Amino acid sequence: QTCALPIFVQASIFGDPRPTVQALTNAFKAKYGALPINQHAYPIYAWLQLWSKAVTKVGSTDAKAVVAEMETYKNEQTALGPRSFSKELHIQVSFPLVINQITDGTGKVVGDVVTPDMPRNILYRLNK
Repeated sequence: QTCALPIFVQASIFGDPRPTVQALTNAFKAKYGALPINQHAYPIYAWLQLWSKAVTKVGSTDAKAVVAEMETYKNEQTALGPRSFSKELHIQVSFPLVINQITDGTGKVVGDVVTPDMPRNILYRLNK
């Protein structure tokens, strides 16, 4: 059966076209003998890349120092593409997504898109 809707993910286990994601997938498979069971392993890896960079730069795991460093990140490169943080926003509101399709139990990548920045009034539900 074909999935009725596209499945938007930050990284795909079904042959993601980005070399950085392919390398991460291959390393995971080499270590654990299988692919990740879903895409959720990838975003945490990207976040840990940024956290590690911040810890290295500040020379400490002190949360306040690490957060202050991460809040300077603007389009900082990760295995999944650029990530940004600020004092106001610790989540991603614009990032690349891969579009998966499942047909007869087999997944494949059918496209990609970069999400537009989410307006803050929508993000914070300011116009109730």
